[in-house]
Amino acid sequence: MIQEDLLKTLADEKQVSDGEFQVLSLAMKGESTPTIAAKVEISEDLVRKRLSDIYKKFDIPGRGPVKLAKLQQHLLALSRGQLPDSSSLDIEGEPRRDWGEAPDVSIFYGRSEQLDTLAGWVLNDHCRLVAICGMGGIGKTTLAIKLAKQIQDQFDGVIWRSLRDAPPARELLADLIKFFAPGVSPPYETDDRISRLMDALKAKRCLIVLDSAQAILKSGDLAGHYSDSYQDYGNFIKRVATESHQSCLVITSLEQIDDIALLQGETMPVRVMELRELDEEQAWEIFRAKGLSEPEQWVELTNLYRGNPLALKIVATTIKELFGGNVSEFLKQKTFVFGNIRDLLEFQFERLYKFEKEILYWLAIERQPVTFFTLQEDIELSEHQDELLEALESLGRRNLIEKMTETGSARFSLQPMVLEYVTNQLVVQAGNEIMEAVKTQDAEKLHLLRSHNLVKGALGVSGSGSPLENPILQPINDRLCKAFRSQKKVEERYNRLLSWLGDRSLFEIGYAADNIQSLIEALPPDPAGNSLAS
Repeated sequence: MIQEDLLKTLADEKQVSDGEFQVLSLAMKGESTPTIAAKVEISEDLVRKRLSDIYKKFDIPGRGPVKLAKLQQHLLALSRGQLPDSSSLDIEGEPRRDWGEAPDVSIFYGRSEQLDTLAGWVLNDHCRLVAICGMGGIGKTTLAIKLAKQIQDQFDGVIWRSLRDAPPARELLADLIKFFAPGVSPPYETDDRISRLMDALKAKRCLIVLDSAQAILKSGDLAGHYSDSYQDYGNFIKRVATESHQSCLVITSLEQIDDIALLQGETMPVRVMELRELDEEQAWEIFRAKGLSEPEQWVELTNLYRGNPLALKIVATTIKELFGGNVSEFLKQKTFVFGNIRDLLEFQFERLYKFEKEILYWLAIERQPVTFFTLQEDIELSEHQDELLEALESLGRRNLIEKMTETGSARFSLQPMVLEYVTNQLVVQAGNEIMEAVKTQDAEKLHLLRSHNLVKGALGVSGSGSPLENPILQPINDRLCKAFRSQKKVEERYNRLLSWLGDRSLFEIGYAADNIQSLIEALPPDPAGNSLAS
């Protein structure tokens, strides 16, 4: 940055007035137009007029926000006794662009409102950092590329990089330095590389897009924490977010990064957009493009996948290829999580902290929106009870739970696609634990059955209260009957488990005995008409 007295000398040489100098001084520090207006106590229009007059006095060419970056570089050159070098900013030539492996976004559904909001944050509010977050398939990458393409003319340089393969921070920084400061050798130390890049972001109007930032975050922990070997990204992101400059960093991620969550705000230079589902009309554009029939069924289909663009494209392709475009035939088969949709959810599920999975299992058991206090009661046997607030916040940052407010009370639930996936995971884990417990003759293997009451919420939703209709018990029994090839053998093993649990305290066995008994009651009568339940 230029010292204030030197800046005043340069301004006086161009006959910049005192009022114009107030605006110039703040603009050179990276302050936005609204902030300058508030500090100088003038209107935003007057700020723009004074900046326009300053550009004329310094003979700064161009248009839009880029002119301020050009003015800053011009003044830096004058302060060093150099002639301003226009070539380094490509004022006369083509601005620098590097789209890397950015996918094609020529086919783009909806999102015009979100696109306008993001463009306003970057160009009008001069945000230094913008994060686009949302669950897998929701369209973060597509929106980020569309944004960068739309506003690229307002920047001297634009670069898009994927973090999918988790490059070390020092490698990425070297890449960015070489792009924005050609001919400059990146320093050896990572912190020095960050400083060198920050110099470029201050001297030029630069746009950096980093996609798939979840790759540098820790898996198996609460959302938003950097992996141990990627802490340098945190230093880089903090400096971009907190230091004055005229550039912008756009980040996409499955989950919010902690540092960004703490710094973001509606009037702050750091903003976060939680990308939600497409609205019905936008989703139906996908169905029309795929050639689906029965528009009257499209509302239900859209709701099943909560308007997730990728999931809708996958399911629409399946319906067209396997069901001839007939939506109602697809809906009859009652399996909505399959193939790439399952892979999409599995990737996020495997990143979860153990206690987050426990909460999702409880929400799958409840099968209806529940309050924080209901969840508190549900987890009373968990060793992580004191982490409920943090875990719910983390799941919210991952967009894996839905929150609704009724009469001032928040209620939490799972969207249909996530509910089906989590239920399937619960069934598989419970079945595997039972088989392992029988094989090893060790009831200690029944972790999930001890900690979760499988009939607490689901039976109330089934209507009749019959165990045979329970959406969790019945699939577990079906799974075990296939494994042991006999329903009678399944009941025998259940009774064996009950005998092992019988002489233990409630504290030791939790819900295990009750769950085993419920599974026995959920077994249907045998073909001869004799009940197998004891």
